[in-house]
Amino acid sequence: MLEVEARRVRAILVYASDYENPGLERIPGARFNVERLRAALSAPELWGVPEERVTVIEATDSNDTLNAIADVVENLEVDDFLLFYYAGHGLLDDGDYYLATRRSRPDRAAFGSLQGKQLRSLIDGAGTDALSIIDACYSARIVDMGDQAQRFAEQIRGPRISTWVACGGSESAKAPLEAEHTAFTGALLHVLYEGIAGAEERLTVAQLQRAVKARITRLNAGRRKDELIPMPRSLSGTDLDEELVLVRNRAHVATSSVNVDGAADSITPVLPELVVSHEDGFRIGPLSSPISIIDGDGAHPILESNVTVTVLDRQIQLTGELAAWRAEIAEEQDRKRAAGENAFWNNPRYAVERVVVDRDDEERYSRIQLQLSRSDYYNFRATQRLDTPLRDGTTLRSRFLDGRHHDDVPAFMRNSFGVNVAVVTSDSRVVIARRAGTIGSQPGLWNSSVNEGLSRSLDAVGRREPNLFDVVRRGMREELGVFGDYDLRMLAVFVDTRNCQWGAYFVAYMDVDWSTLSQIMSRDIQDRFENTEFKAVPFTPESVLAFMLDQRQRDQWTTIAPPLFYLALVNRYGVGAVGRAFATAVARTA
Repeated sequence: MLEVEARRVRAILVYASDYENPGLERIPGARFNVERLRAALSAPELWGVPEERVTVIEATDSNDTLNAIADVVENLEVDDFLLFYYAGHGLLDDGDYYLATRRSRPDRAAFGSLQGKQLRSLIDGAGTDALSIIDACYSARIVDMGDQAQRFAEQIRGPRISTWVACGGSESAKAPLEAEHTAFTGALLHVLYEGIAGAEERLTVAQLQRAVKARITRLNAGRRKDELIPMPRSLSGTDLDEELVLVRNRAHVATSSVNVDGAADSITPVLPELVVSHEDGFRIGPLSSPISIIDGDGAHPILESNVTVTVLDRQIQLTGELAAWRAEIAEEQDRKRAAGENAFWNNPRYAVERVVVDRDDEERYSRIQLQLSRSDYYNFRATQRLDTPLRDGTTLRSRFLDGRHHDDVPAFMRNSFGVNVAVVTSDSRVVIARRAGTIGSQPGLWNSSVNEGLSRSLDAVGRREPNLFDVVRRGMREELGVFGDYDLRMLAVFVDTRNCQWGAYFVAYMDVDWSTLSQIMSRDIQDRFENTEFKAVPFTPESVLAFMLDQRQRDQWTTIAPPLFYLALVNRYGVGAVGRAFATAVARTA
């Protein structure tokens, strides 16, 4: 067996998602493949490859890409292990095989593309053991059948090279536009994060290959012939795949934990103490939040086209003691404003009348109908005095919230709907913000990357109905200074049952890394008063959980933030992998 130590791995991850020639369809999943593979390689619970030993290359043209690959290969040491990965289009030209770059042309693949022979020669000549993974159409052609026998003979005498491809030489790899990952790499990532039940603590290449084939077989069940995912192939031709021992087995790790002395203790595999429901809210061990998820599970984003917002011709008017409280708030803010002190603006906002959830005709995607009426910030502040005694000794909480389902709470108590966003950078960091102490609601606590309330003055231009996705885009501009493109996904609709606040969860995958984003934020943030601090936490289940459960900030979270980051992790890694990571984290804090 050849156990590959993480510290000796040099990984080169190459992708081509966008193309200048319209004859080549975009493959957005290629970029996400690389992002998630980089996170997987570096995650201590999977392999723990040092981040500086993972090189990501966007294939813009053949020369620049080959030079970037050569820069890494030429600096390899003899006992290093080279992991090469490519995701993009595979092209054929005059019998030769090419991997596409941004500037490739399907009719003249030889111009601007990576020639398979040249790339293979570069990797084969590195002088180290290696694993090449090619996720592209016709990818078995990366190794010419004519010289394969000679290549196998050479490996007996020198460095051993395993080659794993998405499909045969005449097959097309699958890369659905609407999918987060290409089919082959998606199956590989699933196996990496789910693990293999009953297998050893570390997995060989051959075990990964068999598990990926089994995963694809399950995915192909019931599909039409033209929808079938081709079976990946090993072109190693020797027992090398059985001998190469790589990543840790997540299914094995999930059966043990580490005590404070570092010794392994056997425990029963359990799901974390985590509940998202109407009755119990959200819990992770000692961390709890009164969030009830109305719809959405993180794994299946809610499409923008499936969200309808209607504003009813109705103005929320408070009466009785509530009207008196509202007047007090208005007078106090007027006094502060006249004295030159910080005062809250009575922002025209919305109240939630009703949230209706159903499914589309194929029962695949949620459809959300949000019905709103007109309200303002002073109404919100007055109705947030939930525990202030009324004249009869009751409170707003005991009158209108306790013992009621959120659908039965009257609309005049529901003067808030906001969007909350988990922002993930291209180098796999999630941005966590600390709210300023001067903010009116839940000040000084750790919160979502972006938090923005619906505003009638800002989000209903031309009297049109507000669009929740546009509200997020406004929040990204105002709170982070971000104007560029990003992949925005709606994860869920929720209600904070303790505070009677409603909202939607989103995740935004950025095209820029944390260093670049922090520079943008230092210059271009409009609402600098909103937050006082930002943390960039590695976007893995283990790292996010460690940050949330750290005793220094365990009790310093807004009610809305922990469920948001959980759903964002599920969107990236899947519920099984996140669940096991949470179980381990909770066990260690018990």
